[in-house]
Amino acid sequence: MEFVPMLWSTNKGHDGNKFLADAKGAKVLLGLNEPERVDQASMDPALAARAWKQYIEPLRAQGARLGSPAIAFSDEGLNWMQQFLNELDQVGGRIDFLAPHWYGRVANNFINWITKARQRFGDRYPV
Repeated sequence: MEFVPMLWSTNKGHDGNKFLADAKGAKVLLGLNEPERVDQASMDPALAARAWKQYIEPLRAQGARLGSPAIAFSDEGLNWMQQFLNELDQVGGRIDFLAPHWYGRVANNFINWITKARQRFGDRYPV
């Protein structure tokens, strides 16, 4: 099984430079754990885009695929992701795929939400 590192946050004492060092050689990386939630990474889209550019984007040079910040299953998460992608475009970064979180138990709710995410972002990024 392959280890896929995630930069959890650059807030709350998380060290982006340590992440950069630890993630060397990884083939796939994930960025930021539920940044739209104050009880998780708690980062606004502009701050998250700058952190992405500084700590995650450099790993693309080693051939890594970069998965998006992992938003939670809500419209708030989808809105945050749209703002993040807009900010990321401005700083010259990019993601390779969307990596959302889902915690529900009802399959139809998951299907409906992931369909909404695909309608919003699927033409540009695989989910």
